[in-house]
Amino acid sequence: MPQRQIINQKTVYTSTTGIPVVFVLNELCSNLLPQLEKIVMAKIPIGSFKSSASKSNANSGKLKFPFEKKNYQLLLIGVGTILLGYMLMMGGGSADPNVFDPSIFSFQRITLAPIVVLVGYALIGYAIMYKPKKKTEA
Repeated sequence: MPQRQIINQKTVYTSTTGIPVVFVLNELCSNLLPQLEKIVMAKIPIGSFKSSASKSNANSGKLKFPFEKKNYQLLLIGVGTILLGYMLMMGGGSADPNVFDPSIFSFQRITLAPIVVLVGYALIGYAIMYKPKKKTEA
């Protein structure tokens, strides 16, 4: 276990082998403290950290959601598709552990269900990326 001694405002750590390791903590702290006070006490104008999105929301007076209604509908359809895929994977087990039931290797569980799950995940990705066309006033 290293031993700690303070000699002439310097903290000296002596290792277990007796080799001294010197850290000049007081000098370092005395040089950094005034600079840290300047940084912390700097006057930053209120509102300088507001993003342009929050300014546009403040101007319009209306809260804007990141997605449109169509995005949420596609997202829910994707989640439902994933749940359907996992439900297709269920079942096929045997009540008796000593008896093999080959229905676990059916087309539904091995091929169809994983494809349905992947389609659901792709649909969720599409729902996130989908950008509805803006209505133009004629």
